[in-house]
Amino acid sequence: MIKLTKMSPEGKERIVRLLFARDFFGLFSLLKNEKHYMNAEAVGSSTVICYIEKKDFLKTMENNAELSYQFLLAVNDRLFEADESVGFLSLLEVEQRLARALILFHDKMIAKNGTFSLPITKKDLASYIGTTPESVSRKLLSFMSQKLISMDGRRQIQILELHRLKQIAGIS
Repeated sequence: MIKLTKMSPEGKERIVRLLFARDFFGLFSLLKNEKHYMNAEAVGSSTVICYIEKKDFLKTMENNAELSYQFLLAVNDRLFEADESVGFLSLLEVEQRLARALILFHDKMIAKNGTFSLPITKKDLASYIGTTPESVSRKLLSFMSQKLISMDGRRQIQILELHRLKQIAGIS
């Protein structure tokens, strides 16, 4: 997993996006002659990053229409996710944002029996959903008391009621 972050003028780090297996990043600098506008940091020791040189990428795109089309679809999906993320932070309550993040981790981490290990710290999770670590802890406790999730330790989470969690998240 990779977290993409930006720093505020006050020096506060904000997680903008989380990348999982087979995700890609760096399009801005690949397609323009500028440095990327975000910082990238590997989370965990087993992260492997592959890269392609700009000239090789552009040549491949020129010579492979199907790959170019698939790339455009992926960029379109990324734009949709960015639009969703803006609404996600400004329109949803903390409980809804946390529910969405847990569902994302559940889906991306390929949870077994609904169980996954939280891939980031609670502090990073709070940054990702635009709240405080204390609010994340309170909402996780609330989800546990409602029997939506169970937690084994600080990072191991099992989603017990995925359908109800999706209702809270506003996902049909």
